[in-house]
Amino acid sequence: QRDTNTGLEEYVEESSLMLYPNPTSDFLRLEFELKETAEVQMEVLDMRGKKFLSLDSKTRGIGINTEEISVADLPAGIYLLQLRVEDGTKTLKFVKQ
Repeated sequence: QRDTNTGLEEYVEESSLMLYPNPTSDFLRLEFELKETAEVQMEVLDMRGKKFLSLDSKTRGIGINTEEISVADLPAGIYLLQLRVEDGTKTLKFVKQ
């Protein structure tokens, strides 16, 4: 699993980061624990970097945060979920069946 991680550890408890089910056919659930209140944005990209989904940026509170993302309309393939928290980025790979 490709896992890029830049500047995120200041805001996110790394061990709390979970993306499931993977592979998926209809939705993904992302769970993460914030150490402090922060602006969070999520995007779904294909392996070439083409953006397929962009979730509105939201301010999230300290503690466990969960986001359910519908991927039912995506073509089957391998995608990247990019999580941006303030100035940090985490990229997680998932398979859409």
